[in-house]
Amino acid sequence: MTSIRTRKPLGLLLVAALVLPLAGLLAVPVSAEDAPGSDAPALEEVHIPWVLDFNAAKAKAKAENKHLLINFTGSDWCGWCKKLEGEVFGKKAFLDTATKNYVMVFLDFPNAQELKDKVVDAALNQRLSQEFGVAGFPTIMLTNADGHPYARTGYKAGGPAPYLEHLTELRGKNTPVEALAGAGAEKASVEQLQAGFAVMAEQNLLAYPAYSWVLAKAKTVDADGSLGMKTAVEKIEEEVALKAVMPKRRGEQPDFAKIHEILKDSKHLSGMSFVNAGFGTANWLLESGKAAEAKALAEKVAKDPIFANEPRAKTAIDGFIAKCVAAIEAAKTDEAK
Repeated sequence: MTSIRTRKPLGLLLVAALVLPLAGLLAVPVSAEDAPGSDAPALEEVHIPWVLDFNAAKAKAKAENKHLLINFTGSDWCGWCKKLEGEVFGKKAFLDTATKNYVMVFLDFPNAQELKDKVVDAALNQRLSQEFGVAGFPTIMLTNADGHPYARTGYKAGGPAPYLEHLTELRGKNTPVEALAGAGAEKASVEQLQAGFAVMAEQNLLAYPAYSWVLAKAKTVDADGSLGMKTAVEKIEEEVALKAVMPKRRGEQPDFAKIHEILKDSKHLSGMSFVNAGFGTANWLLESGKAAEAKALAEKVAKDPIFANEPRAKTAIDGFIAKCVAAIEAAKTDEAK
């Protein structure tokens, strides 16, 4: 199981009744070494050789011919982050193998000032989290020595051995990505493009700035959709367009009109960001006297797969739609008078 703690988009928050319940996700099974009465031997804990400076980590990786394992974390507040460090990263059985292949990078987003003071470059960390599409913590990014990503993961239960196996599997994804990057936009074959594109799409990396040429080339090569890349390209373009009009700073007022234009025409947007943006915009439309448009957008949001297993959220969005219907009927009654 991979788990990350999601962050709510700035300025666009679901009403309390629509916030998806997270309590169940936090009920993590106790590992064998921590289980009461377990006979499993305790694994030796060791100092984790974290590198806090991203640029220094890249230089080290190049000098030692290694990749980067980047831990985006909230060290003093994120429960999953603490579990991952305690169960995997802090164990000798993990580090003895992992440090042969990776430079361990620690990019922290703490709450406590004393920990904030230890962050080498908070602005760079924030930019990297945006470029890598970090949606929550812990996010573990695997990159080459230049810092270009090829895979992402998060918390996984089971301890060092399963996690090392997982990293080995993910490291294999670098092969098609490196092949595509090495060929470049001009020389990359269709086969190289398809293979690298497939990994980037699977690992949610197509919005990474250094891979923008991949997106552009795929759009040109697969204009008719026969190669299976067109839908992914359109989805990323919609996500980039939405991100561009979302608030950039806490407290900044969203431009709901622009957000509405993107959302109502989108074909592929989905997930928590889409739901938050859609519900916030639908509320704005209703409050602006545009009940019919609010209803149409809310109905589109309600079709998102995220509601399938969230009955409380589904009840809340259905209630909002009913409120829109009532407003529409009330407006018709007023017109008839």
